[in-house]
Amino acid sequence: FIYAKAIEGPKFPLAIIKSTAGQLPTSFVLSDEQSMSPQFKLSQFKEVSLTARISKSGNAIPEKGDLIGFIPKLKIGEKNIQLIIQEVQP
Repeated sequence: FIYAKAIEGPKFPLAIIKSTAGQLPTSFVLSDEQSMSPQFKLSQFKEVSLTARISKSGNAIPEKGDLIGFIPKLKIGEKNIQLIIQEVQP
């Protein structure tokens, strides 16, 4: 899963892409097309956090042992971001 959350706003992901570990490394674009809710579009926010998570079970909810990468703060529209998966979900 690759998803963006608002720095200030709802706690749930604004936009999400589901992929497989076999497709990594990959290039991606998150936009309003991947929005989780029509009320909270990615383009309505100025800054987001970005997370990539490899779920061993395939579940959307984070679980112990999942592999994660995290960028705590990005401006909407930033390009050429490298999101490196290098941590394990405690």
